[in-house]
Amino acid sequence: MSKWLEYAAQFEEGTHNPYFEVRSAYQAQKTISKTLSDNKGQMIFLLGQPGSGKSFLLNHLVKEGGFEHSPLLFETPVSSARSLLNRLIKHMNEEPQGEEIEVLKEQAEALYRDKKTLIMLDEAQLINDETLELVRILSDSRLFWFIAAMHEEEGREILAKSHFKSRPH
Repeated sequence: MSKWLEYAAQFEEGTHNPYFEVRSAYQAQKTISKTLSDNKGQMIFLLGQPGSGKSFLLNHLVKEGGFEHSPLLFETPVSSARSLLNRLIKHMNEEPQGEEIEVLKEQAEALYRDKKTLIMLDEAQLINDETLELVRILSDSRLFWFIAAMHEEEGREILAKSHFKSRPH
Protein backbone atom coordinates (compact mmCIF):
# COMPACT_ATOMS: atom_id res chain seq x y z
CA MET A 1 0.00 0.00 0.00
CA SER A 2 1.34 3.42 -0.88
CA LYS A 3 2.11 5.93 1.87
CA TRP A 4 -0.67 8.18 0.55
CA LEU A 5 -3.26 5.43 0.89
CA GLU A 6 -2.00 4.71 4.41
CA TYR A 7 -2.40 8.36 5.34
CA ALA A 8 -5.82 8.58 3.67
CA ALA A 9 -6.99 5.50 5.59
CA GLN A 10 -6.49 7.47 8.80
CA PHE A 11 -9.42 9.67 7.80
CA GLU A 12 -11.87 6.85 6.98
CA GLU A 13 -14.97 6.73 9.17
CA GLY A 14 -14.86 4.04 11.82
CA THR A 15 -14.49 3.49 15.53
CA HIS A 16 -10.78 2.60 15.41
CA ASN A 17 -9.91 5.72 13.49
CA PRO A 18 -7.33 7.84 15.37
CA TYR A 19 -8.44 11.07 13.64
CA PHE A 20 -10.70 13.30 15.69
CA GLU A 21 -11.32 17.01 15.20
CA VAL A 22 -10.31 18.07 18.68
CA ARG A 23 -11.88 21.52 19.02
CA SER A 24 -15.40 20.68 17.82
CA ALA A 25 -15.35 17.26 19.50
CA TYR A 26 -14.21 18.75 22.79
CA GLN A 27 -16.92 21.42 22.57
CA ALA A 28 -19.62 18.82 21.80
CA GLN A 29 -18.45 16.54 24.62
CA LYS A 30 -18.40 19.47 27.05
CA THR A 31 -21.91 20.55 26.02
CA ILE A 32 -23.24 17.00 26.37
CA SER A 33 -21.64 16.62 29.82
CA LYS A 34 -23.10 19.94 30.98
CA THR A 35 -26.55 19.06 29.66
CA LEU A 36 -26.46 15.67 31.37
CA SER A 37 -25.48 17.22 34.69
CA ASP A 38 -28.07 20.01 34.76
CA ASN A 39 -31.09 17.64 34.79
CA LYS A 40 -33.19 20.11 32.77
CA GLY A 41 -33.89 17.78 29.89
CA GLN A 42 -33.76 14.16 29.05
CA MET A 43 -33.02 14.38 25.31
CA ILE A 44 -30.04 15.64 23.40
CA PHE A 45 -30.09 15.92 19.62
CA LEU A 46 -26.67 15.61 18.01
CA LEU A 47 -26.99 16.90 14.46
CA GLY A 48 -24.30 16.96 11.80
CA GLN A 49 -23.52 16.30 8.19
CA PRO A 50 -22.81 12.69 7.14
CA GLY A 51 -19.20 11.87 8.00
CA SER A 52 -18.82 14.77 10.44
CA GLY A 53 -17.93 12.51 13.39
CA LYS A 54 -21.24 11.90 15.19
CA SER A 55 -20.73 8.12 15.38
CA PHE A 56 -17.13 8.56 16.38
CA LEU A 57 -18.15 10.97 19.15
CA LEU A 58 -20.75 8.53 20.50
CA ASN A 59 -18.18 5.72 20.57
CA HIS A 60 -15.69 8.07 22.21
CA LEU A 61 -18.25 9.02 24.90
CA VAL A 62 -18.88 5.34 25.66
CA LYS A 63 -15.14 4.58 25.93
CA GLU A 64 -14.21 7.68 27.91
CA GLY A 65 -17.23 7.55 30.19
CA GLY A 66 -17.07 9.87 33.14
CA PHE A 67 -20.84 10.26 33.30
CA GLU A 68 -23.03 9.39 36.24
CA HIS A 69 -25.31 7.74 33.65
CA SER A 70 -24.46 4.27 32.35
CA PRO A 71 -24.09 4.59 28.57
CA LEU A 72 -25.79 2.20 26.20
CA LEU A 73 -24.96 2.69 22.51
CA PHE A 74 -27.29 1.52 19.74
CA GLU A 75 -25.00 1.69 16.70
CA THR A 76 -27.66 0.44 14.31
CA PRO A 77 -31.11 2.00 14.13
CA VAL A 78 -33.92 0.20 15.89
CA SER A 79 -36.59 -0.93 13.46
CA SER A 80 -39.60 -0.47 15.75
CA ALA A 81 -40.73 0.58 19.21
CA ARG A 82 -41.01 -3.11 20.15
CA SER A 83 -37.45 -3.72 18.96
CA LEU A 84 -36.13 -0.83 21.10
CA LEU A 85 -37.87 -2.16 24.20
CA ASN A 86 -36.74 -5.74 23.50
CA ARG A 87 -33.13 -4.58 23.17
CA LEU A 88 -33.35 -2.61 26.42
CA ILE A 89 -34.78 -5.60 28.26
CA LYS A 90 -32.26 -8.07 26.81
CA HIS A 91 -29.44 -5.68 27.74
CA MET A 92 -30.42 -6.35 31.36
CA ASN A 93 -30.16 -10.12 30.69
CA GLU A 94 -33.91 -10.60 30.87
CA GLU A 95 -36.36 -11.98 28.35
CA PRO A 96 -39.24 -9.79 27.15
CA GLN A 97 -42.52 -10.73 28.84
CA GLY A 98 -45.00 -10.39 26.04
CA GLU A 99 -45.48 -8.62 22.75
CA GLU A 100 -47.57 -5.61 23.70
CA ILE A 101 -45.72 -2.31 23.70
CA GLU A 102 -47.19 -1.20 27.03
CA VAL A 103 -46.19 -4.46 28.77
CA LEU A 104 -42.66 -4.21 27.37
CA LYS A 105 -42.45 -0.54 28.37
CA GLU A 106 -43.46 -1.35 31.93
CA GLN A 107 -40.93 -4.20 32.07
CA ALA A 108 -38.13 -1.94 30.80
CA GLU A 109 -39.07 0.82 33.26
CA ALA A 110 -39.01 -1.68 36.14
CA LEU A 111 -35.59 -3.01 35.09
CA TYR A 112 -34.03 0.45 34.81
CA ARG A 113 -35.87 2.16 37.68
CA ASP A 114 -32.82 2.38 39.96
CA LYS A 115 -30.30 3.18 37.23
CA LYS A 116 -29.35 6.34 35.44
CA THR A 117 -29.07 5.20 31.85
CA LEU A 118 -27.90 7.18 28.85
CA ILE A 119 -29.16 5.63 25.62
CA MET A 120 -27.27 6.77 22.54
CA LEU A 121 -29.08 6.24 19.24
CA ASP A 122 -26.85 6.50 16.20
CA GLU A 123 -28.41 7.16 12.78
CA ALA A 124 -31.60 8.24 14.56
CA GLN A 125 -32.94 9.88 11.39
CA LEU A 126 -33.77 6.34 10.23
CA ILE A 127 -36.02 5.61 13.22
CA ASN A 128 -39.75 5.61 12.43
CA ASP A 129 -42.24 8.03 13.99
CA GLU A 130 -43.73 5.44 16.37
CA THR A 131 -40.30 4.66 17.81
CA LEU A 132 -39.37 8.35 18.07
CA GLU A 133 -42.58 8.90 20.02
CA LEU A 134 -41.61 6.04 22.37
CA VAL A 135 -38.19 7.65 22.84
CA ARG A 136 -39.91 10.90 23.79
CA ILE A 137 -42.20 9.09 26.23
CA LEU A 138 -39.31 7.17 27.80
CA SER A 139 -37.33 10.39 28.18
CA ASP A 140 -40.32 12.01 29.89
CA SER A 141 -40.34 9.13 32.40
CA ARG A 142 -37.01 10.53 33.69
CA LEU A 143 -35.58 6.99 33.81
CA PHE A 144 -33.58 7.44 30.63
CA TRP A 145 -31.50 10.11 28.98
CA PHE A 146 -31.22 9.95 25.19
CA ILE A 147 -28.69 11.24 22.72
CA ALA A 148 -30.12 10.97 19.21
CA ALA A 149 -27.40 11.42 16.59
CA MET A 150 -28.75 12.14 13.15
CA HIS A 151 -28.00 13.79 9.84
CA GLU A 152 -28.56 17.50 10.06
CA GLU A 153 -31.22 17.95 7.38
CA GLU A 154 -33.42 15.05 8.50
CA GLY A 155 -32.76 15.95 12.14
CA ARG A 156 -34.08 19.47 11.67
CA GLU A 157 -37.26 18.01 10.17
CA ILE A 158 -37.69 15.74 13.20
CA LEU A 159 -37.05 18.63 15.59
CA ALA A 160 -39.74 20.66 13.83
CA LYS A 161 -42.40 18.09 14.77
CA SER A 162 -44.76 19.30 17.48
CA HIS A 163 -43.75 16.76 20.12
CA PHE A 164 -40.06 17.70 19.84
CA LYS A 165 -40.35 21.48 19.54
CA SER A 166 -40.46 21.82 23.32
CA ARG A 167 -37.14 20.00 23.71
CA PRO A 168 -34.44 22.59 24.42
CA HIS A 169 -31.32 20.54 23.70
